[in-house]
Amino acid sequence: MKRKTTAIRIPSAKSGDQPATRKMLWLVRNELKSEVRSLSSKSDSRFNELKVEIRYLSSKSDSRFNELKVEIGSLSSKSDIRFNELKLEIGSLSSKSDTRWNELKSDIRSLSSKSDSRWNELKLEMQSMNLTAESRFEEFKSELFRMHTLLEEQNSNNRIVLEGLQAVWQRQERVEQFLSKS
Repeated sequence: MKRKTTAIRIPSAKSGDQPATRKMLWLVRNELKSEVRSLSSKSDSRFNELKVEIRYLSSKSDSRFNELKVEIGSLSSKSDIRFNELKLEIGSLSSKSDTRWNELKSDIRSLSSKSDSRWNELKLEMQSMNLTAESRFEEFKSELFRMHTLLEEQNSNNRIVLEGLQAVWQRQERVEQFLSKS
């Protein structure tokens, strides 16, 4: 007597899929766990590198700012000294011609334009440093989103493996029931 065998229907399985053993699923699980741990440690290390770099850039900008403060203070005191010298000179030379007066005015304007140009250079450097830090942060965010996408994709693949395992277990139970009835 031949017994009629019926095929097990697995709704999500494909015709080319192979059944998985518990050991196979265990190995896949362990492999996935190690990959997740690896990705997690990589993201932690990258995040820490970014923190260090941000701190470095911050300290660098602080030191440059302090240097600029000192330089501005120096220029200010120099300009104050020069201004006082000019006042004395103007006071002593008030009887001189207007041409000398105009020369002094042009000297003051050139000092002012130099300090303005240095200030603008400082502003540009600070903006450049800010843009660099922002771009690195955006790179970190994109890498984090990519890892999140990979994890979601792996989760969907895991569901297929688990459904196959469930089908194997159901078949095993039917076979055991069949054998116990015989």
